[in-house]
Amino acid sequence: MPGQDSPGEPPTTFTLDGLNAGDLVRVNDRCPHPECHGEIGIIDFMFLARPECGAPAEFVLDIRGFFTPLERAHFDPLPPDDQ
Repeated sequence: MPGQDSPGEPPTTFTLDGLNAGDLVRVNDRCPHPECHGEIGIIDFMFLARPECGAPAEFVLDIRGFFTPLERAHFDPLPPDDQ
């Protein structure tokens, strides 16, 4: 079926700005939602940038069970020691 990995091949991994779905991040003070500052979230999925439309890449984070779309500048990856 189109769009699926062939049997026996490793699954395709999509990376955006060095981040993958499932990575843990900490929301920083540049986030437009003050209630999220300092919270740890999980990247659920990502949208590629559309420069021709003026749309930056967006990351949808699961923060305390709420899905929140943020731009890359709004969070920082957690160091491996904190994961």
